[in-house]
Amino acid sequence: MNEELHWLTITQTVSLIEAKKLSASEFFDHIARRIESFNPQLNAFVATDLDHTRDQAKRIDDLIQKGESVGSLVGALIGLKDICATEEFPTRMGSVALDPFLPGEDSEIAAKLREADGAIVGKLTTTEAAFMDHHESISVPINPWDENSWTGVSSSGSGVATAAGLCSASFGTDTGGSIRFPALCCGLVGLKPTQNLLSVSGIFPLAPTMDHVGPMTRSVEDAALLLESVGREAGRENQNPPFSFRKDVGKPTDNLRVGFDEKYCTEGVDPQITRCIRTMVDHLRDEGITIVELPMPSSEVAVANFPVIVSSEAALVHSKTPEDRFKDYSPGLRDALLAGKSFSALDYVKANSARREFSAKLDESFDQIDVFIAPSWGRTTPTLAEYEQSTDSELAALIRFTAPQNLAGLPALCLPGGLDRKGVPFGFQLFGAQWGDAEVLRIGALCERFTGFLDEHPVLVA
Repeated sequence: MNEELHWLTITQTVSLIEAKKLSASEFFDHIARRIESFNPQLNAFVATDLDHTRDQAKRIDDLIQKGESVGSLVGALIGLKDICATEEFPTRMGSVALDPFLPGEDSEIAAKLREADGAIVGKLTTTEAAFMDHHESISVPINPWDENSWTGVSSSGSGVATAAGLCSASFGTDTGGSIRFPALCCGLVGLKPTQNLLSVSGIFPLAPTMDHVGPMTRSVEDAALLLESVGREAGRENQNPPFSFRKDVGKPTDNLRVGFDEKYCTEGVDPQITRCIRTMVDHLRDEGITIVELPMPSSEVAVANFPVIVSSEAALVHSKTPEDRFKDYSPGLRDALLAGKSFSALDYVKANSARREFSAKLDESFDQIDVFIAPSWGRTTPTLAEYEQSTDSELAALIRFTAPQNLAGLPALCLPGGLDRKGVPFGFQLFGAQWGDAEVLRIGALCERFTGFLDEHPVLVA
């Protein structure tokens, strides 16, 4: 088993460490060697302090040997997107135009990970300020499945590190799909929880009214465990019983209703993705789940206004950047900030009006169902060349399926659906009502069993 420790799920790792069949130090040493071997070619981590992390592992081993109680993430090695503040690392946001957060104070996510005895193994590459493009000064992460394929953005390093077995799991952020794109491209489970279930305190914002933070894992159970371990107190009143996500994954699902819109899952969608979703629907029906054929409310107007909201809010976030440093932004972010400055207050109000109208209609859908099944993207993972040559309309289509859940603040879970014709992962998603994270995870665990993807991993050669 020692050669395959990097593919352990968090739940497996915790179980072995608690049973004293694996020490936290042994697990850390294995992952550290893997980081040293593969990160130079994958560019997933921008900062690690392996000596500090080794000390954390030794502390865990001491607690275990003394028979003291340990947290739910004991020994797990977690990577954080480099917009999440941590006490031991600077936070650079993938930018040279912005002043870094200096080491000193943890983001709330980092603090809660430590409280649960998880160890933060390093900071992960991000696009500049979590927007679309990597800054030219940054080494772009490489997809471990295929070096010529896109990794997804903006949580690119999070996807690569987790898929390559350089950490147990990672956290990314999602404002329009930035957890789900790397998850689908790298063959992971990517969870964007209900807005505010996980705190964004200490995380550099992109568009504050739509920013979410969430885990990227190798299993649905791990996503549930992380959500349960770091969920904020504000979510307690909406959970009954509170924070039981991991137990919820194993609950019966035959009382749940899944919405399926044939047109939404077909038009402008690669046939391989459509076939995967139809297969999932058939399996769910066979398990006794009620499949409700229900049209997805039109999101066209709301999604068209998405850039107005994001750019306007981002322009405010970056308004304190000195004029002489504005030129140091990457072209894509600079153009977005200029666009944000050009929008009027009336433009922003109208965009949010469209957002509220769409969100209300989507909320009404959940009177009839618990979870929607849908594409995460209309295409399978593109090559780097294909992505770089994307037209404006193709880039706009990128957020067609992911932006709606950010606009409405709803939980969305991206799952691997299989491998495409190039041998690269593609995915689909489930999304639910506000505070319906448990239902999404329960259906997700069932779909994970159907796909059989849990044991699929990329082959890396040092």
